[in-house]
Amino acid sequence: MAEKEKKSLIVKITGVLPSVNEIETTDYKNFDSLVKEYINKTGGVLTKILVNEKEVPMKFYDDIKTSFFEGGEVIELEFSDRNYVLMNLFESAKDYIDKIKQSLDSVSKQALLDSEQSHEMLKAVAEGFQAMINIIMIAENQMFFGKAIHTPEQLEKIKKVVSQIVISQEKKDSVDLSDIIDFDLPQTLEIFRKIFETAEREMKKEKSN
Repeated sequence: MAEKEKKSLIVKITGVLPSVNEIETTDYKNFDSLVKEYINKTGGVLTKILVNEKEVPMKFYDDIKTSFFEGGEVIELEFSDRNYVLMNLFESAKDYIDKIKQSLDSVSKQALLDSEQSHEMLKAVAEGFQAMINIIMIAENQMFFGKAIHTPEQLEKIKKVVSQIVISQEKKDSVDLSDIIDFDLPQTLEIFRKIFETAEREMKKEKSN
């Protein structure tokens, strides 16, 4: 019986511990297992993905992580210093929280007027929430290796408030929308802040060990 032809692909690592490696398609279960091995090897955070010279935005990582290799691909993974990247992300997230808090009064007044500006502002807030959730997922997957830095209750509360905003907008209930902005959004922002502060404490604890 003829031996089955082996298929290979090229994996280029840039940033931390750069290298070029030829691997077989059967060496890894899927894309995620490949990335996790190089996270362990480099001690870095995955900050950029290119497949056959085309960049794949990091926000689509969950969509491609179970992908299989067919052979012939050129995968380029950029890893950056883990502590530096995540600390910057946490600080940026906390700065964003402060800015949103400062604008809530204005957003609430615009919501009562059912202005187009209020809808644009709330759309931006929802996108900001998703960006912060992405930061949390990156931290848990790449820094804490599956250890949760948030509770299911915290995430459920965040999702509930976002859902309430969407429902109130659809119903054009400006009074209810204003109440959510005044009372629920500040609490949700504090949930995010607590999660990021927990992450920072965990990082400092790991660094001191």
